Amino acid sequence: MNYNEVSLVAGMACSALEEGNLDSAVMLFTRAIDLDGGNAALYELRGTAYSMQKDWRSAIGDFDRAIRLAPSAGAYSSRAYAHQNMDEHDRAIGDFDAAISMAAGDDQKRHYYYSMRGSAHLGKGDLDRAIEDFGKAISIQDLAPFRSQRGLAYEEKGLYDKALADLEQAIRLDPGEQDWRDQRDFVLESVRAARAKAAQEPVAAPLTETPAHREKVESASEKLYQSGWESRSKYGRTHDMGDLLEAARLWREAAGEGHMKAKLWLADLYSNPSFPDHRPDEAVGLLTEIMAECPDSDPCWQRAAADLGLMHCEGRTVPRDTGKGWGLISKALQVAKPEDLSATTAIRVALLCSIGVPSSSLADDPSVEDLVMAVKYFGLAAELAEREGAAEEYRNLAREQRDAHVDRLKSKATDGPPAARGELQNATIASLRRHNLNDTAARFAREWGLQITDSAPAQGAAAPPSTADQCLQSGEARLERGDYEGAIGDFDRAASLEPGNAMAYSMRAFAYNAKGDCDRAIEDFGRAIYILPEDATLLYMRGTLYANQGRDDKALADLDRAIQLRPGYSEAIEVRASLGSAIKTGR
Repeated sequence: MNYNEVSLVAGMACSALEEGNLDSAVMLFTRAIDLDGGNAALYELRGTAYSMQKDWRSAIGDFDRAIRLAPSAGAYSSRAYAHQNMDEHDRAIGDFDAAISMAAGDDQKRHYYYSMRGSAHLGKGDLDRAIEDFGKAISIQDLAPFRSQRGLAYEEKGLYDKALADLEQAIRLDPGEQDWRDQRDFVLESVRAARAKAAQEPVAAPLTETPAHREKVESASEKLYQSGWESRSKYGRTHDMGDLLEAARLWREAAGEGHMKAKLWLADLYSNPSFPDHRPDEAVGLLTEIMAECPDSDPCWQRAAADLGLMHCEGRTVPRDTGKGWGLISKALQVAKPEDLSATTAIRVALLCSIGVPSSSLADDPSVEDLVMAVKYFGLAAELAEREGAAEEYRNLAREQRDAHVDRLKSKATDGPPAARGELQNATIASLRRHNLNDTAARFAREWGLQITDSAPAQGAAAPPSTADQCLQSGEARLERGDYEGAIGDFDRAASLEPGNAMAYSMRAFAYNAKGDCDRAIEDFGRAIYILPEDATLLYMRGTLYANQGRDDKALADLDRAIQLRPGYSEAIEVRASLGSAIKTGR
């Protein structure tokens, strides 16, 4: 076999595919397959060309061969998509089951596969399973299309309140898309039609409860909620687990009536491993429900997002994923009033900051911004504990940790290299002022001989970049000069200032890769992909790094997804074909 000829023909086929010349692409891939019939990647690429021609049966035949040669989640999902377009929903569901199983632990792929399997269940008419799969996709990443699909499934079941809640959230997530508004109007029309029908059939149950009935239900559920708090408070005095179990029973009953705070505190109990009736999956389900049914301006949404994020960061109940977890926490902190958090939430957030989770820095060397946030949230925890009447030792712990992290912050800015000391001190004061820790900023400025003005954090040394955009610009300039450490520091600050900024993570990935730290580059591309899951370029970049490390399954999965998102993506197609040939020849 002439591998140079295989590579040449495959490259020509990929170019034809990218240009949309599908007949030529199929012909050239067929020639490449004639030369190298054991190459799964070539069958999969020709299957992609057939899919773009809507020749579903030929596409399925090629995906069959690719799976026999080298099973992959990408090949299964591509074959499932073809089956789905032929209304072969059971076969599509079976293939999506296989893709989900092969992608275990990889949320970036699984949330897509869950949504596609949900669509297959929907096509089959199995609304309950469709709703369940869309819910799983939403729990991994809340995207407007998933909300839309679940909302329409709820509408078909006649669950109009839930349908409207999902579609309203879709509009909030993607306000520029008219489809979500059209779908919401469609559901409202269904509600009006159902009410009109109910008015003509007075013996039928009313579509919605009367205000008086709802008020009665809300009053009863509020009493149950308050009774649960009495039992919870009693447990705080007696430490009798029976009181805690009674609180859970009362909150469970109130939650059944739709009481959001009851759901929140029930999830808190269920997620605690020391609680006798530990139900981790139900805890996640309750928090996900709250986020689905409440706007982000509601304190219940904010607490639920923060608690779910903490679970991901701590690896409690759900697999550890600090990127996803901090993303949820940062969203909650952006919209929450400090007084709406609990002391426990504040202290857990502070602990994550103290080990460098927000900026993904090393546990023994968190960034200045991380330490400032630790000081802020330990201080808030002490205030909230006082307000909540928590035990004195708990309040003392929060105060002690706040003071210890003030000292740690000061040491970081004074014990470093002399050349960087001025920049670090100015960065520390700027960060303290951004977080309204003005007394500490003023004390540090006096000790370091710096002056604070209203227009600038300090005078005496050049002020560091203070916005995410400025940090990105500074980091890019450093990267071009070959100052990789300095660039990484700037991108760290950008990510701390805007945790949802994918550019900060992707640029830091480039810096780590230029420095030769491929593992950290892959981690940062993963964080960027979590924020922009359908960015084909990011998937291509991470896939290429995986390929360079010899992590072929992960490389193939990323490259497959990039090509699926951007059919004809020549660079990804070329790397995919080369990798397939390398695997075939045992590298």
